[in-house]
Amino acid sequence: MLTALVTVDLPGRSKRLNISMDERLMDRVDARAAALGKSRPAFLALAARQRLQESA
Repeated sequence: MLTALVTVDLPGRSKRLNISMDERLMDRVDARAAALGKSRPAFLALAARQRLQESA
């Protein structure tokens, strides 16, 4: 019998976040999010998850 332990990062509850961001940067974020078919919050969450994985 083969047994494996797999770590899974399940999403938790969403919390509202209010941030300030340079207008041009926000425009770039919005454009990239739209190109990927994502909302701004979904894109920012994805970018944060990817960055956190890089530093793990």
